[in-house]
Amino acid sequence: METDRTAITLLHESWLAAEREGRTADLIHMCCDEVVIAPPEGPAVRGRAAVDQLLRRPAAPIAEMRVDDVSIDLLGGLAVKRARFTTRMAGSAEVFRGVHVWVLRPRWKIAYITWAMDAAGKTLNDDDHMAPVVPSLLSQGEKGSGS
Repeated sequence: METDRTAITLLHESWLAAEREGRTADLIHMCCDEVVIAPPEGPAVRGRAAVDQLLRRPAAPIAEMRVDDVSIDLLGGLAVKRARFTTRMAGSAEVFRGVHVWVLRPRWKIAYITWAMDAAGKTLNDDDHMAPVVPSLLSQGEKGSGS
């Protein structure tokens, strides 16, 4: 179990480094074939090809990024990683804060990513947005292991 947590932690660190450095091509290789990214405002993007297009969309480079309160739960052959984030894009003073969740499948590839932004004056916790997401993902996760 500790080996699994270590592997997921390394994947998390690799993702953050690639994201900070703008290496979007590296991000898709960390995902299952049937990966889903569910933005807070917009439709879910499904499948590696569609997610690759999403990740390659032009965006301002990340000027600052911090991730705190990372937790990893191993649940019936899946893993759930939760964390708080703080991000500021280059050329902007606006700081984005919130929580994100990844669901990972064995061989520790990312199957699902979602996040929620803190509202003005309110800091989200896992239960505010993410807890309802996880049970449905766990039932979907039993359908396949991805690659």
